[in-house]
Amino acid sequence: MEALPKERTQIQLRKLRDVNETPDAPQTKRDVALAFLRKNWLFVIVVIVPVVLNGLYNLLVASSIYVSEAKYVVRTPSDGANVANPLSGIVQSSGISKATDDAHAINAFFLSRDAMEILRRNAGLDEVYGSAKGDFLSRYPRPFVARTGEGQFKYFLKMASVHYDKTTGISTLSVAAFDPKDAQAIARKLMESGEALANRLTVRMRADLVQRAQQEADLARERAHEAQRNITQWRNRETQIDPTRFSAAIIEVIARLSLELAQLRAQKAEMVKASPQSPAIASLQNRITSLEDQVNIERRSLAGDVTSLAPKIVEYELLQLEKMMAEKLFSATITSLEVARSDAQKQQIYLERIVDPQLADYPSRPERWLSMGMVALVSLMVFMVLKKILANIAHHGAFARYFNRRRAV
Repeated sequence: MEALPKERTQIQLRKLRDVNETPDAPQTKRDVALAFLRKNWLFVIVVIVPVVLNGLYNLLVASSIYVSEAKYVVRTPSDGANVANPLSGIVQSSGISKATDDAHAINAFFLSRDAMEILRRNAGLDEVYGSAKGDFLSRYPRPFVARTGEGQFKYFLKMASVHYDKTTGISTLSVAAFDPKDAQAIARKLMESGEALANRLTVRMRADLVQRAQQEADLARERAHEAQRNITQWRNRETQIDPTRFSAAIIEVIARLSLELAQLRAQKAEMVKASPQSPAIASLQNRITSLEDQVNIERRSLAGDVTSLAPKIVEYELLQLEKMMAEKLFSATITSLEVARSDAQKQQIYLERIVDPQLADYPSRPERWLSMGMVALVSLMVFMVLKKILANIAHHGAFARYFNRRRAV
């Protein structure tokens, strides 16, 4: 009777042993997936999910984007034809700029709000970038983004770009769209708008060129008139036409009187030697004295005091010099005005097309495989960093539990 409990205990232990030794029930795919997720949850969240989502978007959702390119150069005519012009600096300073500056101006226009508005009116920009051909993340407006002018302009800058080569001076205009024909049409409309801008700049340059030359000619004409008026006022004030000619006449009179005086002196000296008591000597002396007084008077009228002719001649010559300079300047400005009018008939800025906008036959964007590879690489790097951080946290957590147990003992 006492052996029964012992036998029962052995039977129960045998049953437990048999139960423990029986193989586990077969696991389902769901159990395997859940076990994998519990064990590799970080890898799934950080690597697999982003890579799968990116791959699904690039391979199934992302729309193809086509790019149309145009190459052009902006040129201005050479100014070498104006070298012979004595006042070519006046013309050159009235707005003629370098071709580089004009190229930058036109390139800036291509990426401006004005260009976008022209495309909206004439090229259907809203319909092109809002087309159903573009996916919901590529077309405008994007999800959760309000339709505003600023937002549309930022989107336009992502779809259009301009590159300027400083070495060659060639600019490249690139326009992207969901349809190759739309990209080509927008690029062509932009090129037409750029040519129109070059024409507007030329018209304004022509107006500024002629206006500046006309202003210079008007100033020179007024200066010449003022110089002539000053001479006329001087002649009326001094009651003389030409003091230089008047002084020449006085000099001629002085010369004639001096010659006569010399003859009389010689005659007197001869008479004194021949007949010292002759009564004619006194008469000759009187004539000599009169001639000497007259010569002195004439000489004082030329120079010697403020009422003499010399200061008047200096003033008159200065007025004549100012008149001569004003006339030469006026003649030069008239020549410059004619040159400016001639140049105004020419085109000053040229937008020459090197390559017309092409019709793309292969999408340039998105770079699907490159995008997927970059996402996978970045996801793996983030996973490795997070795994290291979690391992360090777990390591320090084990140490904390160990020290807590030691304190409890």
